[in-house]
Amino acid sequence: MLRVTGDEKFDGPPDLLWQSLSRPEFLCQCFPGVDRVVRADDRSASLIVRPGFSFVRGTLEVSFEFAETDPPRSARVLIHIKGIGSSAELETRLEVLLADSGTRVTWSAEAIQVGGLLKAVSQGLMQGAAQKVAMDTWAEVRRRLVVSS
Repeated sequence: MLRVTGDEKFDGPPDLLWQSLSRPEFLCQCFPGVDRVVRADDRSASLIVRPGFSFVRGTLEVSFEFAETDPPRSARVLIHIKGIGSSAELETRLEVLLADSGTRVTWSAEAIQVGGLLKAVSQGLMQGAAQKVAMDTWAEVRRRLVVSS
């Protein structure tokens, strides 16, 4: 099944980074291709996304919820994606750690279920698309953190 992982480094202490990473409203601003945010509260959000991939047409409804948190150290986030004839459920884990010169975030995202038309997409194409979404999201997190500090 599909799994992507990464390791990100940030300046500043973990608790400061956690203040942004644990806010669904902040994360909605960082996700690529957002058309509009439908709802965002303390633990969850729902948004409409226009993905830039040839194998997904139209829009996707993306909702996510912080299922578990251990502030400011870790979180488990469940993500549900629905589109015309396609669906997916993902589980993302974040570990926020104090590093030598700032904060290190290790993360993973794993597909729990892929349905509909997405099942027909090759694993390599899906892996590349998931990696691109993750990298674009982290780049935007980094950009917004610099702007807000």
